[in-house]
Amino acid sequence: MQKENVLKLKKFKNAYCDVIYCGLGEYLDISGRNYNDILKKMTREDIQLISHYAVLKNLIAGVGEVNLKVPVIGVGVKFLEKYGLNGREILEAGYVNNLSTKDLIGERYMLEIEDLNDYNGIALSDISSFCATTETPIVVRFGQSLESVGQIVGKFGLSPASLLEDYGFLDRECYLYGMNYIDKDDQILLSNYNPTLILSPKSDGEEGKGAINLYNLIYHRLKFCFSSGKCYNIDMFKEGYIAILNTNNLMNKGRLVDENIVLDALQSEKGSLEIDFDQDKKFSCIFEESARLENDEICKIKNELENKIKTIINRLKGEN
Repeated sequence: MQKENVLKLKKFKNAYCDVIYCGLGEYLDISGRNYNDILKKMTREDIQLISHYAVLKNLIAGVGEVNLKVPVIGVGVKFLEKYGLNGREILEAGYVNNLSTKDLIGERYMLEIEDLNDYNGIALSDISSFCATTETPIVVRFGQSLESVGQIVGKFGLSPASLLEDYGFLDRECYLYGMNYIDKDDQILLSNYNPTLILSPKSDGEEGKGAINLYNLIYHRLKFCFSSGKCYNIDMFKEGYIAILNTNNLMNKGRLVDENIVLDALQSEKGSLEIDFDQDKKFSCIFEESARLENDEICKIKNELENKIKTIINRLKGEN
């Protein structure tokens, strides 16, 4: 018998999922200050286990495509392939100094510049050339604080978007994570190219970052998608819902953003979902639903991994 009140969607795309935060965030207080200290205490096997756990969390949350931020090359791709998920590993751009060009040739890797202020002009040129040679996409953390934007202008004499244009990043496959504090001039400049913006409203809110105005991005015809970022609880509907609420609050008006635009931005080309919802409610209420793909075998593996992660947590806490 055919179900009623079912919304049929393609599976979600999670454009950026940090496996360390996803796997450990509900057990440990992870911040920029202690992130590297935690990594130093973890083995490759630990990181591989946590990456496996992050992939299963995405799978259960209805994600069909996920880009995984991993601290060690090769620990995430095999799990994407094992569970039939599209997506790539995201590696720090500093890997360029340790890899040959053949290491990143293919479709399963991306490089990330976490902070443009950490690089000089020579390093940015080297990264841009490497990405061009290997056809490796680049993710750039972009305008996530007023302080960072000011430092970029002070250091390079260019706005963030102008800096990326100057070093050729916008001429190739480029993803910009952030947009919290990017002015209209930079948005207009970006609209002349074809970058993909990665938005993570829930993660931004938890980190106390500024809310992004979807209306401005849509007005400038900028392409965007959503991610779980540093969240340990993956809920892609909530990412879209918070983005709509933030925009309405910023503009002091309701229904400025077409929910269908947000739905399109949330979806991947991989697989399909069926979401039960009450058709008597407003359409926007579907964003208050949760997509959960309950699979006994997957949930069993996830629970086994959780127990192993708790052992890692106890060890890490004992070392503090």
